Amino acid sequence: MAKAREIASETSCLSDELARQAEEWILSKAPGLTRQQIERRLKAKVVSLDPVGAEERRKAAKRERRIKFSAGVNGVASIFGYDLPLERVAQAKAFIKEMSEHLKAGGDDRYLDEIEVDVFLDLLCGRHLDTNGMAVKVELVAPLDTWLNAATRAANAADSSPKRTEREEDTAGTEPADLKDFGPISEEVLADIIKAAEAGFEYCWTVTEDGVVVYHNRSAYRPTKKQREFVQARDRTCRHPGCERPAEKCEADHTFEHRNGGTTCACNLAMLCKRHHRAKHEGGWWWTRQDPGTMRAQSPLGHTYDVDPDPLPGNRIPQQADPNTGPKRQTVAAFITGSANPEDANRHSDAQLTPDDEPIPF
Repeated sequence: MAKAREIASETSCLSDELARQAEEWILSKAPGLTRQQIERRLKAKVVSLDPVGAEERRKAAKRERRIKFSAGVNGVASIFGYDLPLERVAQAKAFIKEMSEHLKAGGDDRYLDEIEVDVFLDLLCGRHLDTNGMAVKVELVAPLDTWLNAATRAANAADSSPKRTEREEDTAGTEPADLKDFGPISEEVLADIIKAAEAGFEYCWTVTEDGVVVYHNRSAYRPTKKQREFVQARDRTCRHPGCERPAEKCEADHTFEHRNGGTTCACNLAMLCKRHHRAKHEGGWWWTRQDPGTMRAQSPLGHTYDVDPDPLPGNRIPQQADPNTGPKRQTVAAFITGSANPEDANRHSDAQLTPDDEPIPF
């Protein structure tokens, strides 16, 4: 009965015909699923079947957003927020969680739940909290078409005279994205998240096609500890021609600059010592990627140098997987740059990933 009530509840917002389609879709799967799994899958199916209706219901609910304060019976009180924007709630939850764990790791003897509540109230009361460089991120997974549609919406929303494109109009049947801890989200919510990332909040997104990861990126500028350690192990020394400074004493540089859209991932990071890092950004040197594992440096005078990292034991050059060995498809980088030629897209951004790329889990 609980499963039947869940199915009826989740499909109640659909027309009779769409509700029937959703019910037929879930009934064959329901015996092997828990109630929570049924709820999660139906939420995604409802957005997929009726994306226009889902957006209308979201906008209507946001207009009803409110906060309620309630006094308890033991000298305590409660705060309730209703119908809040999902992308901002996800940001708030991630920040409170990371800040609380940061304080706990620093020796705070309160229970974690207590710390989270106190951080929440400190923020509401305007108290400044020292984040000490703490990185806060919100994670999501999106199908390729959904991500591209949302990216188009976000770009057009930033345009002073936006025009709806064919890609924006053709949204029926696309699968929703999944926001960690919150579940399925529509393209419109994903577009709002992309805009939030551009405004400076850190998101970590994974893009899939036919169930295969084709793109992974963090919106933050600084690489994670795992990313930095991997790039140090791969590059071994500064990648400037002739420089032998060990990679662990170098700085992680974005080959394609982050401010111009370069991604913070191993495929777009290289180790450069402080002197040569400055030479790249201020001295007129130019860097591009050639074969996997090989960089090409161009001097201010136009001379070019192909630079391999020091060989590993066994005389093998450290490499990442060759993207040309993967299935041929338009990459996210190619879509963003409007380039049909993979080599052109690579010049603009080294963020092209195929299922054979990035063998490490960041």
